[in-house]
Amino acid sequence: MPGTRQITALSGGDDFCDNLVVNSKYTIITFVPKNIMEQFSKVLNCYFLFIAILQFIPAIAPVNPMSTILPLIFAFTLTAIKEGADDRNRHIEDRKFNEREYEAVTSTSNKQLSKVKSKDIRIGDIVKLQKGDEIPCDLLLLQSSDPDGVAYIRTDNLDGEIDLKSRTAVAEIQSLPSAVEFNGSVTCEQPDMKLYHFNSVVEYQSEKYSVSGEQLLLQSCFLQNTDWVLGLAVYTGKDTKCCQAKQLPPLKTANVDRQISTYAVVVFLCQIAVAAIMGIIGNIMQGTEAQDAWYLAMPSATVLDYLIIPMRFFLLTSVMIPISFKVIIDVSKYLISILISNDIAMYDPEEDCPAKSNNTSIAEDLGQIDIILTDKTGTLTDNKMLFKACSLGSRMVGDSENGALDQDGFTTRTDSDFVNFARLLSLCHTVTICDDTHELSSPSPDEEALVKAAMQMGCVLTSRSKTEIGITPSFTTSTPSEQVTERHEILYVMEFNSDRKMMSILLRNLSTNVITLYSKGADDKIIPKLDPSKFGDSEKQILQSHLEQFATTGLRTLVLGKKDVTEAEYQTLDADLKEASKITGEGRDIRISEIQQKFEDKLLFVGATAIEDKLQDGVPETIELLRHAGLNFWMLTGDKFETAQQISRSCGLLSANEALLSLSIKNGEAKLMSDLLAHTELTKRFYDSEKFSEYGTFSVSPKIDGPTKTSDDGDIPSTHSADLEEAELRTQSGTTVEMLHPTQIDGPTKTSDDGDIPSTHSADLEEAELRTQSGT
Repeated sequence: MPGTRQITALSGGDDFCDNLVVNSKYTIITFVPKNIMEQFSKVLNCYFLFIAILQFIPAIAPVNPMSTILPLIFAFTLTAIKEGADDRNRHIEDRKFNEREYEAVTSTSNKQLSKVKSKDIRIGDIVKLQKGDEIPCDLLLLQSSDPDGVAYIRTDNLDGEIDLKSRTAVAEIQSLPSAVEFNGSVTCEQPDMKLYHFNSVVEYQSEKYSVSGEQLLLQSCFLQNTDWVLGLAVYTGKDTKCCQAKQLPPLKTANVDRQISTYAVVVFLCQIAVAAIMGIIGNIMQGTEAQDAWYLAMPSATVLDYLIIPMRFFLLTSVMIPISFKVIIDVSKYLISILISNDIAMYDPEEDCPAKSNNTSIAEDLGQIDIILTDKTGTLTDNKMLFKACSLGSRMVGDSENGALDQDGFTTRTDSDFVNFARLLSLCHTVTICDDTHELSSPSPDEEALVKAAMQMGCVLTSRSKTEIGITPSFTTSTPSEQVTERHEILYVMEFNSDRKMMSILLRNLSTNVITLYSKGADDKIIPKLDPSKFGDSEKQILQSHLEQFATTGLRTLVLGKKDVTEAEYQTLDADLKEASKITGEGRDIRISEIQQKFEDKLLFVGATAIEDKLQDGVPETIELLRHAGLNFWMLTGDKFETAQQISRSCGLLSANEALLSLSIKNGEAKLMSDLLAHTELTKRFYDSEKFSEYGTFSVSPKIDGPTKTSDDGDIPSTHSADLEEAELRTQSGTTVEMLHPTQIDGPTKTSDDGDIPSTHSADLEEAELRTQSGT
């Protein structure tokens, strides 16, 4: 099949690349020529080499050529030593990874686990990992120590997220006495950089099983909360998704070096001009006065002789860029990197982690940063969620001081709204319970906070496996002996992702045999799916009012819904999903998404939650100091606009006396917003208009302290010298897109040439809102 590869277990993998990992730039053979080429890519180095070559010509050289050659060799050697030291560290890390030993089965003739170095692992080998091991290559999860085939990995090396992610083995393979006996095959996609996509088919004992990214263990991740796993190597070495996503190590050049190169070109041109002028004058004077100055022994007049005087003047003016300048810069860079690595103020005693300069050639660029891009959750905030409030129909329970659980907002503990709300929180999630500590573990701290809230409400999560969830409600009983554990069979999980912005779980109550779909997600995703016959406009207005109140206090919100499902509807869903799972390639995900969207409709409203994510200690003070230093902030967040605005104010990105410019736009007018952003000076540096519709919500930070001017066509105003304070863009269909930034502009305004959109020239705008023709 085109675009796929066939992998047979324990086949030797000779047709595929090995698992040697190389992150270094140089080898012993390539170091000298490659480093010399890199150094001569800098204009200043080429200039000094040209000067040194000219000084070897006795007729024009006023000084010994060694006066330039020796300092140049010293500077080149110093730079080479720095680059070599940096690359040596990369070699050491590569060697540690490649020489690390794992247990693996490598051939069908001897199905016994034996020690194998990481670099010797081949496609088709079955590898065993222990808890805490770094994953040596991309593995298809075959079997786990967990009876349900669940394994947990930490992916912070890939995406920076410290929350654990679960992976699940195919049930039929998990049930084997030992997965080292697996003798099936895998048809998978050719290597690509899509980290969480793996649409493949496993064939085992004449049966075919569809697998996805939920069965893939990625290289550079770590196995956690799982004693051991067995996996089949499907991508190794340069074919792994991690390596495919890498780019070649760029030749990083500091801003100072780029500016010096520019100045060197200007000085070089000035030298040529001076040499040409003085050479012409010198040749003229030589022709007129040579006979009187017979003691100077003037050379005979040939064509080449006329170049001697200009070249002499060129060398005499070469002191305009002294060779010592380059030496001082290179030495200073190295000393700066040493100071950074030994700065006790940059040492973190809790993590026992000092600062580390990985590249000694660009250390001074730290002092030239003028824009900071920051995530909100886990960066500005503590990523420790606390359930604070909720909305139940017409009631809003909880406040910003004590939280929902400290308020007597429910009429009785048997209130149907309360029971449905607590039961949904305890069932609709991906939280698991650790066997040893009985602590909750979840990829999302939001889910963990909601499950803990349900426990305090009287609906306790007692067990969670791949196939079943157990909860113990205590709404109507007061003693533990009277409490009965409910068991729910997990029929299907529709997982959360950045496109869906919601998750659903289909459960069968094993006591009543009733099938129920529980859903939770962003309000713009859940509210359109609510049954309009049971949740009308008046109810929507009340809910929106509650959500706005939550958002304005900086709380993260989710809307909850559910519906009962008949057996026939479930069987239809199951058949459709099985048919879709047979599709290979990207078409599978598209088809599954369509089936899920169709099934998640006509939900009954259950409630809405509000969760607090507190700021980390010292965030406002740190931001204030950095802004006083002239740095501009962009804060990116997927939260509601009101929540983002409140967080921006509380962390110091926005101040109370700053005006806000709000731009609202719908998906249909995304091109207008992309043009607007593409014409602003700051966003040109990291905005891709072609990917505009793929971006989620983002908030950013600022004050416009310089003049603005219209673009060449007069349509879109572009901003110069802008320090953006906050912006939020949303491009989902039917969702308002907001962009905020405080402005401070002095002077009158002027419309653009066509009169449609005003561009501002030294204006004092308190607040403005631009509306598109659609009325958004």
